[in-house]
Amino acid sequence: MAKDEYKEQARLFKILANPVRLEILKALSKKKICVNSLSELVSRRQANISQHLSIMRNLGVIDSQRSGKRRCYYITNREVKKILEKI
Repeated sequence: MAKDEYKEQARLFKILANPVRLEILKALSKKKICVNSLSELVSRRQANISQHLSIMRNLGVIDSQRSGKRRCYYITNREVKKILEKI
């Protein structure tokens, strides 16, 4: 494995190591979910959820789609999807 691949793997593990992000990703592994619904699912304030979503989006793990005034998120990274299937 090349050094760049190790860096990529470490980045993914860092994302998954955070309990809140892991809970968000597990919810997103089932379907596309909007921020308000995620906030209720993980019992966190919307601002906190949005911060975690921003981090994961900037790192290319998730993406979003606008639906009216709502922004709904979904997982785009295949490796993360595979990992989440096992937990």
